Amino acid sequence: MSLFIDWAIQPLSVVFSLLLISVIVGWFKRNHYKTAYRLTVLTLCGLWVASSPGFANAWVHTLENARINPAFCDSHTPEFVVVPGGGLDKYIDSESPYEILDRDSQLRVYRALDIATQESSFFLLGGGTHSRTPAPFMRQMLLDRGIPDRRILSESVSQNTAENAAALREWLPTETKPLITLVTSALHVRRAAASFENEGFLVCHVSSDSLYSPAVFPVSAMPYLRGLEKTTRAFHEQLGWWVYQAKGYVN
Repeated sequence: MSLFIDWAIQPLSVVFSLLLISVIVGWFKRNHYKTAYRLTVLTLCGLWVASSPGFANAWVHTLENARINPAFCDSHTPEFVVVPGGGLDKYIDSESPYEILDRDSQLRVYRALDIATQESSFFLLGGGTHSRTPAPFMRQMLLDRGIPDRRILSESVSQNTAENAAALREWLPTETKPLITLVTSALHVRRAAASFENEGFLVCHVSSDSLYSPAVFPVSAMPYLRGLEKTTRAFHEQLGWWVYQAKGYVN
């Protein structure tokens, strides 16, 4: 069921469903062929817009820049570096973190290493619904680069960003408003930072990667598979934000 839901909330699945409906209407309701035709045209126009780099990059840029770090982050020294897991490929038969972790997870670890000091502690968060989870593999990446085991804490139980924030509270009690450096993808920054702030943390975010790229007219108005991919990820993140608002995970 979870796989079906994941498919159903993608722009491409919406397009497919609408086209299927228009075919059914046109076939079984011959006197409604105009309705079917209009629905088909509207659906194809929606697919065009969703696949255009101009639209996709504009949406991505808006989401990636929705949060600005507070002023105190300008002089902040990363003491607690928090890295939520970005995911892994559960179907790869390997124990190597460089093969099983997806690009997001690896980039977050590399960025965390870039900004950490000799005294920084790393908090690796995120489990999932699979038998293998990102945190142990991310931990191995840090160990491979000489980070002492005593500076790494990881957990593999939390399954989403809100649970990541709650899990960190078990390590860092929030009575004193601890200041953390959150390392995650630019698209995920707003929801992730708000989730940790909602748990009582002060947050300085660092982006590990960005989906945005400048769009050049007129090719930016043409449909591209990459444009549809960006729109899909932006849509998922926006939907996640609305769900978190509805559940009270973010303010």
